[in-house]
Amino acid sequence: MKKTIAFLTAMFLLFQSTVSLAGIGLKYEGEDINSAEQPFLANNAVMVPLRAVMEKLGFRVFYNDSTDEVHVMKDSTYGRVKIGNQIADINGIPLVMDNKAM
Repeated sequence: MKKTIAFLTAMFLLFQSTVSLAGIGLKYEGEDINSAEQPFLANNAVMVPLRAVMEKLGFRVFYNDSTDEVHVMKDSTYGRVKIGNQIADINGIPLVMDNKAM
């Protein structure tokens, strides 16, 4: 459970973009993670597409158009982040990210 929450926290921190990178692939346990979105660089960090990674880990991912929020759920772990906000919520605990979600 702690490992899942830590990984979810890391994914929210990585869900930010500015510059696209070519040639960077995503793998989980040796298996490729395919996504239409490519990893990108923002503030000296390689960012990854949240949906592709979280779905590979068995999370359900939802985007709410009316609130501009991304929600992820698996078992008793829940997270959400509002696009344009710098604070994500993981199981009710606020997480201040380095950058605003995009």
